[in-house]
Amino acid sequence: MMNAIGAMIMSFFGAVFAALTLYAAWGWWDARLMLPFVVFIVIGGAAWVVGRRAPAIPLSPRAAKVLMGSTAGEGIGIPLGITLVNNLGHGDWALPVIALVVGLHFLPIGWAVPQRFYTMLGLGLIALGLAGFLLPQPMGTLVAGFGGALADWGAALWVIRRLLARPALSQAG
Repeated sequence: MMNAIGAMIMSFFGAVFAALTLYAAWGWWDARLMLPFVVFIVIGGAAWVVGRRAPAIPLSPRAAKVLMGSTAGEGIGIPLGITLVNNLGHGDWALPVIALVVGLHFLPIGWAVPQRFYTMLGLGLIALGLAGFLLPQPMGTLVAGFGGALADWGAALWVIRRLLARPALSQAG
């Protein structure tokens, strides 16, 4: 289902992207790494409030299966990709590879769910990942990491907006 939980998950992973970027690019390793999680709390809290009032948008059984498979592939692809770039001597490519894998994960979702937004999100994350490989470091990490964070946070806000636009919400009043 396209629901508030999905928005919370995307918001959380946006904060993870941002915190990893702060660590990888600037070496932050203190309480400042919690700053992105303030954004997660705000967006996740909004999603929780909307989720209590707005019904989820149901997925077809096929789309639900694609979502599960794509998420499993992402869970395998991220550690594999990080291992690969580390073995190639490019640990600084960890965030670009994460953005690439997350983007690839959204493509089948975009095809299975009748929302072109997810395909666009996937293509945008893939572009950020590729830019992260091509740009000199730490710029590549900053582009892929902060771009991934903004993409995830933007996607979470898009889902919240979609839920608010549901007719059932205005009738529940």
